[in-house]
Amino acid sequence: MADKPAGRFDRFYIPLGAAFVALGLVAIIQGLGREGSIFFSIGAIFVALGVNTRQRAKRNQTDKN
Repeated sequence: MADKPAGRFDRFYIPLGAAFVALGLVAIIQGLGREGSIFFSIGAIFVALGVNTRQRAKRNQTDKN
């Protein structure tokens, strides 16, 4: 697992998370509070996961150099 690049999914997770956050905000504005907060939370998790993998990839890259 250590020799696999960690940042290959950050290009997928961050835009997906941003889309869920936007969908959640639109749902909250439209008055669907519970559903909007669920989508917003899912989006926040995906964004955090993407940022974490990106940081881990940068850290692994600097460790190799």
